[in-house]
Amino acid sequence: MAWYSGQLLELAKDLGYRLLPAFNTTTGIPHPRINLKYGLKSDNLGFARETCTSCAWIMILEFAALSPLTGDPVFELKARKAMDYLWRQRHRQSDLVGNVINIHTGDWIRRESGVGAEISFARCYFTRTTHIYGTHFPPMN
Repeated sequence: MAWYSGQLLELAKDLGYRLLPAFNTTTGIPHPRINLKYGLKSDNLGFARETCTSCAWIMILEFAALSPLTGDPVFELKARKAMDYLWRQRHRQSDLVGNVINIHTGDWIRRESGVGAEISFARCYFTRTTHIYGTHFPPMN
């Protein structure tokens, strides 16, 4: 398309940079909400401590896809850190992840897993992310 000069990619890159502060948690799992103008400093956000697994994984998926498109590895690095952490938090016996996790401590708020919409979306996003990364994702450790 001769008329297209990368405008959508530039908007996606700008949005990615605005979302980057959401990943600045001790676990690397992103905050569930961020103000695109003020970042995490917005008074309207409150103090969010938890996110559902699906919300975290969709951010990971989008960031994993953004690095190859923009050429900036920071998005993939943030996605990998969050994904590695979620992967390590699986239940030791069932190998499943829970529904809701504390983004600062990594403790499961809702440990149950099942076939409902929330966790099914998380599995879908996980599968897509592993497809993007191939055999190098999930973590090798």
